[in-house]
Amino acid sequence: MLHSSKEKEGMKMKKIITIDPKNCMGCWNCLLGCAWVHSKSEKMVDIFHDPNIEWRLSIEEVGDIIVPLHCQHCDDAPCSKVCPTGALKKQKEGEEDIILYDESLCIGCKMCLQACPFGMIKLKVDGCGIVKCDLCIDRLKEGLEPACVSVCITDAIKFEPADIYVKTKQKENAKKILSDGSN
Repeated sequence: MLHSSKEKEGMKMKKIITIDPKNCMGCWNCLLGCAWVHSKSEKMVDIFHDPNIEWRLSIEEVGDIIVPLHCQHCDDAPCSKVCPTGALKKQKEGEEDIILYDESLCIGCKMCLQACPFGMIKLKVDGCGIVKCDLCIDRLKEGLEPACVSVCITDAIKFEPADIYVKTKQKENAKKILSDGSN
């Protein structure tokens, strides 16, 4: 079905977290924001004293490039498919499909760790159960962005409609082709 641009403005589009490693300076604000939001602590400083703090994303350094990584909340999520108890399953929150973890259903088989193609499911600090990004579902319910996005001071991490991200990448590639003459 075709929609006019005016209709599209009123429609909600599925958003994804996008990463631009060129903008990441490795400040770790994303990790701190994530940890703080999930700690339920009133003061951020308290997370530094919590030995059981659970990071839901990772920062990887590859040469001089720093890349924040998180769960991709796959449409056809392998982690959810292999989970024998349904502890990992897709849930809709607004327009977003989120792979959520229900600790009460987890039997600790660790199949999800093996199935995740991005390596973004981690064992909890105590080894009992897992930790993974939940897109800060409580913040989404309040109309807020995930914490990692909100605290990113360089816009290396964004929460944007997938179609807009694709269009932006297409324009960037077209400009690159035109500027350097390559195809």
